[in-house]
Amino acid sequence: MGAGKTTIGKLLAKALKRRFYDTDHLVIKGFGNKSVPRIFAENGEPAFRQAEKLVLAELCKRSDFVASTGGGTLVRPDTMEMALANGVVIYLQAPIEVLFDRVIHSVKDRPILAQQNTEQAFRERFEAREAFYQMAHIHVSTDTAGGAAIAGDVESRDARNSRDLIVAEIIRQMDNLVSA
Repeated sequence: MGAGKTTIGKLLAKALKRRFYDTDHLVIKGFGNKSVPRIFAENGEPAFRQAEKLVLAELCKRSDFVASTGGGTLVRPDTMEMALANGVVIYLQAPIEVLFDRVIHSVKDRPILAQQNTEQAFRERFEAREAFYQMAHIHVSTDTAGGAAIAGDVESRDARNSRDLIVAEIIRQMDNLVSA
């Protein structure tokens, strides 16, 4: 949540000349374009998570693409194993305080923002997910880029440079994986 997965994913796909998929978008489409909070309210989080797993399984049948997954997609052993076995998993890292600040100032409607103690709920969710995120093949810091820059909301030269540097670092680490 708030790491910049969609923005960086789109830029990485463009740099690699590959198709881009956003799993949240595909899940939302499957639920008749309901918002994520509405899916959670009407269908429940387990139904949303099952749909994420099905979308991921379909994507794993393809090749030569970049996908941005929702923050909860890869925090189950079965989905993380599927992703690790079928592609390169990238963890866009930032300190929890930076991520929380990005999320609360985001234009996206996120289910966690409806929680009573939003900051505590965010911290607990992040901490529960961190062990799964650490399994990623590549780890890249996004904490030096501002939230608006990561979200793609700002188009200043500095914002573009921050995003370009993150993409360049991902490509460098991917090249290292291939040559290792």
